[in-house]
Amino acid sequence: MEEAFDDKLKDVLQHYYTVGCQCAFPRFSQIVSIDCTDTHDSFFVIETEKLIDISFGYFSKTNTDRGSEITRQIWTCKKCHSTYEFAWSDFSIYVNRTYLKPLEIKATPIGSAPKVPIPLFMGLRGHSYPANGFIQTDLDSFINYLMEA
Repeated sequence: MEEAFDDKLKDVLQHYYTVGCQCAFPRFSQIVSIDCTDTHDSFFVIETEKLIDISFGYFSKTNTDRGSEITRQIWTCKKCHSTYEFAWSDFSIYVNRTYLKPLEIKATPIGSAPKVPIPLFMGLRGHSYPANGFIQTDLDSFINYLMEA
């Protein structure tokens, strides 16, 4: 199941790059920017981790001051030159949190606006979770959410 999920996410990123880039899809930015510290919890989102990992090659990276993070970089889209802050920290042996928060989006939006609660297929893992903000969905619905124009 996880391999099929990864393959579908790779197809989504290839679609983004064919019609523009990932930066033109606000729902991509929504998913990759989920950060448990925003809600003072200790969790990670599988979709966030996987989309960041799969989109790695679509960005150039520049190291920056780490601040309180273990790793912190500025990622620049190779196609539209939008910039994002990338950060990674491990909170425990079980929870590693990664995010990719938009700093400046230069692409003209193609994709639909983000919705709340955020639909997720694989979901949250960790020690503590926000009371709301996420809903469980099936794989096809999640992929359609990412690609909806």
